[in-house]
Amino acid sequence: MFLLPLGDDIEKRSSFPVLGTILVAVNLLAYLYEWRVWTDGQPRHMVQAQTLDQMHGLAEAPPTGDIVPKEYVRLINRWGLVPSDLMKGKVIGLFTHMFLHADLEHLIGNLLMLWLFVTTLEDALGAARFLGFYLLWGLAGGAAHALMNSGSTTPMIGASGAISGMAGAYIVAFGALTNIRTLFVYWFMGLHHFTMHIPAGLYIFLWIVVPNIMGMILADAGYAAPVAWFAHIGGFAAGAGTMLLFSDEVKERLEFNREGMLQFKAIPAGAGAAADLSADNPPRSCPHCHAQLPDECRITDTMYRCANGDCKRLIYLVD
Repeated sequence: MFLLPLGDDIEKRSSFPVLGTILVAVNLLAYLYEWRVWTDGQPRHMVQAQTLDQMHGLAEAPPTGDIVPKEYVRLINRWGLVPSDLMKGKVIGLFTHMFLHADLEHLIGNLLMLWLFVTTLEDALGAARFLGFYLLWGLAGGAAHALMNSGSTTPMIGASGAISGMAGAYIVAFGALTNIRTLFVYWFMGLHHFTMHIPAGLYIFLWIVVPNIMGMILADAGYAAPVAWFAHIGGFAAGAGTMLLFSDEVKERLEFNREGMLQFKAIPAGAGAAADLSADNPPRSCPHCHAQLPDECRITDTMYRCANGDCKRLIYLVD
């Protein structure tokens, strides 16, 4: 079974995250380049895993197996974040490590979480400010990992620090009770699926807090895993901290509905799917999923909530 995040229930001003799409594309292109370097090194130019700067240490290091192409090792050591090199003044890895990934599972997991948060955060902060914060959170995560492992020669790669920063910023800006629409897929006498709504606080707690606590407990017990736990913690703290500086500005763009959940304010005319709806021209169907909107879906004179369990979005009417 697996859980696939589909997004949240916050009504957006824009429906397409341009910057989020660019970040996904950059990460995908970087991974394709990594894959090419790996495959071009097969089967020649191989080295034994135990000589690769302790690749199995406490870092998001690439998979090694018994042998690894030398060119791939050079790539990761050059563009990954090596704490000992950072302490000597080599800072490039602090920036580039967040665009490299160890394997396809690592890449997909990070990109799913990026896509979950990016539309709402980009809409709330603006593309330019969000990009600056995303890079800052990635730097903070990398710095936290390097500080706690200052003597390590193991390269760290992955966008987890930056994405943990997105999670921290999201919680501060929108609260723990925002619903995350999640596709639950499982196998029981056949493949089944359904959509459920999970509070953002619980979702982030299960995704960040529990794995990091368990990981550090296991690490203290001697069961090392190739995960940079302090990068997650540093990124999350940086995301929460920076969003505190802009929380008032973001909250001015939000309002509580009758159910006590934060939502973006009404979309101006011409700016979105619900722009042609007004109190004088109430909607007959949801502009997002086209389900019928009976009178019981009306929350206030200028607000509806879709009754479709797979949608449940708020529809604002323009005054």
